[in-house]
Amino acid sequence: EPAGYHAVNIALHVLCVLLCYRLCRVLTASRSCAVVAGTLFAVLPIHTEAVNNVVGRAELLATAFTLTALCLLKPADRGGRDRWQVVRMADIGLAVFAAMGSKESGVASVVLVPLFAWYLHRCGESASSSVDRAAGGGRFSLLPLIVVLAISTGVHLGLRYFALGGRLYESVTPTRMVNALVDATGWERFLGAWQLWGMYWAKTFWPRILVVDYSINAVSVADTLTHPHVLIGLGVTIASLLVAGVAWRRSRWLPALLCVAVVVTYLPVSNIPILMKVFFAERLWYGPSVWVAILVAWCLCVGVPWVVGSRRVTAWHLRVVGVCLLVVAVAAGTWRCWMRNAEWRDNGTLYAAAYRDHPDGIRTLYGYGRWLIRTGRVEEGISLLKRAVLIDIGFTAGQRALGEALLNTGKPKEALEHLVLADAQDRKSVV
Repeated sequence: EPAGYHAVNIALHVLCVLLCYRLCRVLTASRSCAVVAGTLFAVLPIHTEAVNNVVGRAELLATAFTLTALCLLKPADRGGRDRWQVVRMADIGLAVFAAMGSKESGVASVVLVPLFAWYLHRCGESASSSVDRAAGGGRFSLLPLIVVLAISTGVHLGLRYFALGGRLYESVTPTRMVNALVDATGWERFLGAWQLWGMYWAKTFWPRILVVDYSINAVSVADTLTHPHVLIGLGVTIASLLVAGVAWRRSRWLPALLCVAVVVTYLPVSNIPILMKVFFAERLWYGPSVWVAILVAWCLCVGVPWVVGSRRVTAWHLRVVGVCLLVVAVAAGTWRCWMRNAEWRDNGTLYAAAYRDHPDGIRTLYGYGRWLIRTGRVEEGISLLKRAVLIDIGFTAGQRALGEALLNTGKPKEALEHLVLADAQDRKSVV
């Protein structure tokens, strides 16, 4: 009965959209910019995995609590003391603790909160007159906030250490089947980092193919700088640095802040600090895409009018063009989300779609093969499972599923080979 899970995930996504709108309005002081950011974030097709998939709830919760902590920040006080400062600090600490508890990538909130606090104070201070500052604004100090964040992090790490039996992380080594970077060379790891970065950006703005599986044979590690996704990753980085640099020189710090926020939020899931159990997963981009949506909204509503600034191009013209672009983007995003959501109706439609787009992906072959066997199309399912174990003979789950299927179809000799191999691999992994 998945309806309840889907309803909760949709409600969490709506909450994240509202928090994105609220935060963008605080950062830009522009309602139109906030509407654009929230609307774009709501209909990004790459979010369909995080919202439809039950395991995607970790991404939704981590993002919701991170945005809550940021929305609790207050711009620089222009006079008088904040009577609710202690309560607000405690709430921020609880939100950061909940973000880390929802998913490990929530640790990004520990960096984002002081970063945004500095930005809000800087903006408030520059907008205040000397009279306002002399009236009791006082000097800004990050110390109380850092203390609260340190306490939240310490409690989280302590509970994590206890829950994992004396460890801070699970000692699970990813396999090449799910992460192609496991046995990659240093040069391939370097290119793979740019490739992943480019893939996330490409699927954000051109989500033609969205699948649940990006294991070996579905996607391969780049081996040259001319790989399309490597070039996209490098191009996005250069463009972001140029936009942030030009805006910074004009005392507009928000683009630089948003670029840093994208990197900080993405870094824990980038396979750069440590190798993860997956090479690429669409749901992992849910948090970083908040800053992408706000950055795009800023460029459309603030950056473009600021750069154009021509007498021939009035604010009215820019507004009309902006509304047209937004309508087209929202319509395209909504249509793609609708098509992608239909593929999540059940496991059959999900695996059939993945098999259509990545017919040689090992986990696609395994998942679709098992579903075919359960629905009575045994021979077709066995054929897919055989293809999966041919790609990786060490695929234990595939070997076991194939052995059981062959045993049920009256082929004990052939089944025994795969079952014995699966048991041997299980014993080896335990040792």
